[in-house]
Amino acid sequence: MTRMNVKSLRSRIDSPAGAYGIFCDIVSAQVVEMIGLSGFDYVIIDAEHTTASLADVEHQVRAAEVRGVSSIVRVASHRHSEILRHLDTGAEGILVPLVRNAADAASIVEAVKYPPLGTRGLAHVRAARYGIGVGLGDYATAANERAFIAIQIECAEAVRNFDSIVAVEGIDAIFFGATDLASSLGIGSNLKTSGSYNPEIVALIADMGRKALAAGKQVGASAHSRDVYEHWAGLGFRMNATVASLQLARALAGAVSDCRASRTANESL
Repeated sequence: MTRMNVKSLRSRIDSPAGAYGIFCDIVSAQVVEMIGLSGFDYVIIDAEHTTASLADVEHQVRAAEVRGVSSIVRVASHRHSEILRHLDTGAEGILVPLVRNAADAASIVEAVKYPPLGTRGLAHVRAARYGIGVGLGDYATAANERAFIAIQIECAEAVRNFDSIVAVEGIDAIFFGATDLASSLGIGSNLKTSGSYNPEIVALIADMGRKALAAGKQVGASAHSRDVYEHWAGLGFRMNATVASLQLARALAGAVSDCRASRTANESL
């Protein structure tokens, strides 16, 4: 069960300003702490595109709690066992990639929720405070209310099935994977950077986003700069996020460039 001093992701997204988060694709609890201290609303601990073990994820979840930032885990697959193990670390929710149809979405809800809403197994795990000071029944009830379920739309099949996907009850948010969408739709070879900057993909995501919002879902997309963030926020997208390694690479390259420019200027004197 998430520590009480951590504001829930749902409440952050529902606030007037929405929520701005970051994918932590660097397997480090220290980086998660820095994310919290930097003021991000939530961190997506990446267990899909990293080498993170389950123990690594648990350490990162704990670091998020210490610094008061909401944490969700991007799992590697739809398997119920994969979802259960990562939620048992104490993460507030999950982000599931490559959802293709309504059956996928419904299965994910079933994996996240405890009976009678789903089939998740109940045990004295870290998320349940090891059973210390809270009954398992009370924990399960609270977890069913609090657990945040987000899914990624990032393939052509999901685009075709989008209307039925967003109708699935229990899905809290839709996050669009712009680069994978571009690849799946056959235009990935034209990309020089993130699909978030491709006009065709941007227009497609905007259209699907409107449908998701009309269906009562929160919506998010990659936003690596202020102008992109403002674009999505202006369309009502309230769960936008950047990527830690991307921002770190930019900062490192900028620091080197600044110092080299200074050195060159001094040498010319």
